[in-house]
Amino acid sequence: MNIAWKIGNSIYEAIALANIGEARIKLQQYSEALESLQTALKILREVSFPYAEASLLKTLAELHQELGDLDLALDYCNQALAIATELGIPLAQECQELKEKLLSEQA
Repeated sequence: MNIAWKIGNSIYEAIALANIGEARIKLQQYSEALESLQTALKILREVSFPYAEASLLKTLAELHQELGDLDLALDYCNQALAIATELGIPLAQECQELKEKLLSEQA
């Protein structure tokens, strides 16, 4: 992350932060993961990199699902689904499946 920041490449910085966030999820360091992922999302939106943004939004949805915040999980999932559908990428199917799972958990 520091190298990406030093060379001024925001996309690499965001990807590094996303990877750190995903690692922290696996370590069950959820608040730290959330911080890394939200920072990465902010950067990806600033540089307009929708492919990575959609994937990151899905990760945030899964994190909030794990934390039991199904409303926020569904919000992130819907955002990811909208972007992935617009881009026509396979992630759209994964997001749709996650959305269905979240809706069934809310019922």
